[in-house]
Amino acid sequence: MIISLKPGEIVNFNKREYVIEDFSMNGKSVILKDLITKKQIVVETSELVEKVYDFSTQADSTQKTPFPPENEKLLEVVKKRKQIVDEILSNPNCGRKDVERVAKKYGVNYSTIYRWLKKYKELGPSGLVPNYYKRGPKSKLSKEVREIIENEIKTYYLSTLKPKVKDLYLKIVERCIKAGLKAPHYNTVLRIVNNLNPEEVVRKREGRRKAQAYKPVLGSLEAKRPFEIIQIDHAKLDVVVVDELYRKTRWKTLDHRGS
Repeated sequence: MIISLKPGEIVNFNKREYVIEDFSMNGKSVILKDLITKKQIVVETSELVEKVYDFSTQADSTQKTPFPPENEKLLEVVKKRKQIVDEILSNPNCGRKDVERVAKKYGVNYSTIYRWLKKYKELGPSGLVPNYYKRGPKSKLSKEVREIIENEIKTYYLSTLKPKVKDLYLKIVERCIKAGLKAPHYNTVLRIVNNLNPEEVVRKREGRRKAQAYKPVLGSLEAKRPFEIIQIDHAKLDVVVVDELYRKTRWKTLDHRGS
């Protein structure tokens, strides 16, 4: 049986999911990054192959599934998101309309795709792992308490009043007491707030203009003639130039053009 392991592939090793980062120069070791904790480990390639695949002496030996049954759904979600991201990145001139077209094709919000693109560029495949999986075990909150939390977040926290989390928590406690329910811990509410979509939070608390900062700019600039596009940067050198009269530090822009 031919074994193929390559960077970017997701595998299960010692009951945890990892993404293959790279191989050593001689190919005997492989660098893995935990999909959840982002920590890197180095293992022998032979050990990884033995753990991921089953080399039975029987003639009809078959390949093990890289993920245990309880995590197969996670793998499918990550693969689906990567498929969408790859379709966007395959088009170097992809613009807003192209993203909206792909979003409509797969039935997701275009802003969600932008968020996946940002996380994928920063973290690779591990950035596509759903937040609900990273939070660990399912919440023990009752349905009634969760509905109160979600309602207060929607009607109070996500508003132009811009209340603090502690104020949100007090309103949740007040409603739980009135309903005869046990109030959640403050850290539980804080964790739920921290897992909200940051773009949505800024848009509803600060306005659409501020939320534009979360949308990456796709596309490229192309020059057809020399000096059609010129980039000017400011870099602070280890030279201090001060004003003779006021002794204040001054900036100087140097126009450096190669021959």
